[in-house]
Amino acid sequence: MVADCIAPIQGTRARIMRLDSCGAPVTGAGSLIVIDGFVQAAISPQYEDGTIYRKKKADGSNCVNRKAPDNFERDQVTFEFCSIDPDAMAITTGATLVTSGSSGTGFWVKEGAQVARWSLELWQADSATCTGANPRYAYWAWPNLAAARFSDFTIEDGVLAWSVVAFSDAANTTWNVPGTAKPMTLPPPALAHRGFNINTVPPPAVTGCGAQTLSIP
Repeated sequence: MVADCIAPIQGTRARIMRLDSCGAPVTGAGSLIVIDGFVQAAISPQYEDGTIYRKKKADGSNCVNRKAPDNFERDQVTFEFCSIDPDAMAITTGATLVTSGSSGTGFWVKEGAQVARWSLELWQADSATCTGANPRYAYWAWPNLAAARFSDFTIEDGVLAWSVVAFSDAANTTWNVPGTAKPMTLPPPALAHRGFNINTVPPPAVTGCGAQTLSIP
């Protein structure tokens, strides 16, 4: 097997999909958003330190000195939008959408449990641009994000910084994405929180403002 490597740059595309309470995609109207207008996605992996077992002899030297393995628990994902899309807020945070006709024009944030679930996929370009007829992409996936909440924000003489923060959960092993050509092997394995793959499947087309219909073959 020949190893493949990539030095990715920039964030070129993001796909957001609505999930049900078990982490499976909710197909149909209002469940899909594809954007290129995002500022950044900041990932903070969360680990639990392994237990340290230590006991000393009477002379002060170690009788037992061992550390159990650390455990990966989840990713904290902070996603900063370039603009406010009410549909995106409804999908990612569970905010109540305000509509005019068929379009989302705003949202209400209400007290209560944060139960919305969504998935996030990101594409990055290959810094080596001359890679042949089929450009390569760095693909990232968080198949099950939960507990999204709004970051602090300030209304001032400046551009509004608008972010949501979510924590990953184990993927539903039925999670899938649109299209027949998949950017990585699916479905995800049990207990998977984050996926990465080097591939040549082009990123999806931008859907524009507002959520679109999600269809998965």
